[in-house]
Amino acid sequence: MPSFLSTLFAAALAVNSFAAAGDCKAPAFDFPILPGAEFVTLRTTEVTDYPHSDGSASLSFCNVTLTYTHPLQRDFITVQVWLPTKNWNGRFLGTGGSAYATGVFDEALAPAIELGYSAASTDGGHKFEELSAESWAHASPGNINLYLLQDFASVSLNEMTIIGKVISEKYYSMKPKYSYWDGCSTGGRQGLMMAQRYPTGYDGILAGAPAINWPSFVVAEYWPQFIMNQLNAYPSECELESLTAAAIAACDGNDGHVDGIISAPNLCHYDPLTAVNRLTICSDGSRRLISHAAAIVAKEAWTGPTKATGERLWFGLSYDAPLTGLANTISRNNVTRGSPFPVSADWIRLFVKKDSSFSLTSITQRDYENIFHASNQEFTSIIGTDDPDLSQFRDAGGKIITWHGLADELIFPNGTTNYYDRVAALDPKVRDYMRFFQAPGVGHCGGGVGPMPIRALDALVNWVENGKAPETLDARARDIARKSAGNPSQDFSIPEKEFIAQEKHQGTVKFQADPLKYHERDSESTNDMLVQIQGLQNALAQEQNAHGSSKTHLSHSKSKLRTFEASLADFRTQESRNLSPEAVQSIMQPLRSSYAKEVTVHKCCQLRLASAKATLMNLRNSIAEDRLLKRAIGARKKADTECSLQLFQTSLENERKALQICRQELVTAETRANEQSNNNSIHPKKLADLEIKKELQKGLVDIGIVASFAYWESAKKYCDSNGNWFQDRGSNVKSKSFIANAAKQ
Repeated sequence: MPSFLSTLFAAALAVNSFAAAGDCKAPAFDFPILPGAEFVTLRTTEVTDYPHSDGSASLSFCNVTLTYTHPLQRDFITVQVWLPTKNWNGRFLGTGGSAYATGVFDEALAPAIELGYSAASTDGGHKFEELSAESWAHASPGNINLYLLQDFASVSLNEMTIIGKVISEKYYSMKPKYSYWDGCSTGGRQGLMMAQRYPTGYDGILAGAPAINWPSFVVAEYWPQFIMNQLNAYPSECELESLTAAAIAACDGNDGHVDGIISAPNLCHYDPLTAVNRLTICSDGSRRLISHAAAIVAKEAWTGPTKATGERLWFGLSYDAPLTGLANTISRNNVTRGSPFPVSADWIRLFVKKDSSFSLTSITQRDYENIFHASNQEFTSIIGTDDPDLSQFRDAGGKIITWHGLADELIFPNGTTNYYDRVAALDPKVRDYMRFFQAPGVGHCGGGVGPMPIRALDALVNWVENGKAPETLDARARDIARKSAGNPSQDFSIPEKEFIAQEKHQGTVKFQADPLKYHERDSESTNDMLVQIQGLQNALAQEQNAHGSSKTHLSHSKSKLRTFEASLADFRTQESRNLSPEAVQSIMQPLRSSYAKEVTVHKCCQLRLASAKATLMNLRNSIAEDRLLKRAIGARKKADTECSLQLFQTSLENERKALQICRQELVTAETRANEQSNNNSIHPKKLADLEIKKELQKGLVDIGIVASFAYWESAKKYCDSNGNWFQDRGSNVKSKSFIANAAKQ
């Protein structure tokens, strides 16, 4: 999770140099007074040839590195303070970290001194391993190192701030006039932690994509992996990317503009189940059918984790966020398994379960709920960073700008929205000291196809020092039209444009008016109701299409079932010696399961269609009543949740039954292979066993109409007229009874 400070620092406000640099030698500096800490070392390095990011003249600065410890806590913390030797702007900048890294040092400090800030970074007492906490989470097996966790969460941040200001004052012989914080992801969380717990530390805080609500969202990040493990199915990257593209295509126009960005995510109700069995072309040119499992994984990733009762635990991803961030998989030796996001996996293993060998793949629904509960109960007070009371920061005169990309693939943007809403509920004058911007189409701390906020630090400085609160944020956009119509893998830079980021505040919301501007309107107005009605009309059209598609799939499934039953009757007449009643049942069960699945999908579509129609009718009848709008949308979401849960439970039960049948038939197949080999002495038993296992394993991959029908056709095509032996595509010799057994799967 990179900090992207170099992007945020694209341009600086013009400032005069405040003071001449001092002596960059250790004796020139004193250890700061830091209650509860003991300093160990202080080293200085004068740097004169550090490369500038734009390739111009090298940077010159004094690097002061201090180490200290808290007696009896067995920690050892390092802080670096970089001090520009010329053109200091009189400001100090605290810089944030990334994932499990408390600070990122050079990556954050170099851009800061380019702009004239003195700046500091800390390691929080543990080695720099961005995506892993393995090396420091435990003080001993089964015991969390709470001191290092507290250092990472809050303590070392305040201490770095004190040290940075004191060292700056020593070097320039004057205190920094203003102090600012800048960070994204973990760095964003750290900034809000400073505002909540150390409210006088900074005059201004810039917090991008903040990793607040840590105990909740980090466990929620594992939800897509949990779903894949429950299904025992791991969709390909191609399938998930196709479902994301389908969601964007379905919801892109809900804001009135088709630009490849979902700017009104709350109006998007795309159902990925409508894409099941749809052919998609992958980036490597191969073709693939979108599986039912892929649709379930996408739907659950968008919905977010829930209890067995259907109650939501946390938020899900936006429809246009890349699904492969959290539903990532890895293939080895032709076996595909889940590959969870390391930050989430380590948090559950090391902190919640306190067991480095804990198996994440074996957890049940109840286990997941217990893990979520334990994470919040034990760690919210340490690292939750979700206190909505910012009154002390407000009274100290501080200002906050926070922003979040709505296509964030790692941290759920609705978590940040929820936090801002809670701050606003506590203090109706929140906009006097805090502004929150939503950036449609932007990924985690950047990336994506949406315009990326830039110069946000400049906007913060202008607010703190000149009293000009930002109504908009500038951003740099990509050539979305060329990207979507041409090379999807290539980014195209275009001249910088003025972009008004979507700012959310109490009573108002901004909608897209053109590809790069968002205009504020009153959410209580009739126009707002009309826009939402238009969005619901689009959603209704999607539901009607889904309903029609469901009817088609249902009819097709029923037709296949009848055809197969007729063919099976004919086959039994001719080859009854090879098919017992049990074998017939095992062949038909997957087909009946698939048919039952189609019936469930169809019923869900009917329910969703009726709900969508009712919602639209209610809105048209009561356009002036916002409460009715919210009630109708709530009913719509409830129906959607009930359908999803019903379908998931039915699908899971059917697949469990089919898997049990397959396992039983594997034993039968091995027995028959042995008998066949002994009777004919043509094919060695070992080879026969291997071949039938291959066929059965193929059947296990996709239990359903297509797979069963394919085996049936294969048997008819390659069996010779005598019904004894045949040649399979010129390769291995197999008996017809083997294929008959394989067809059962």
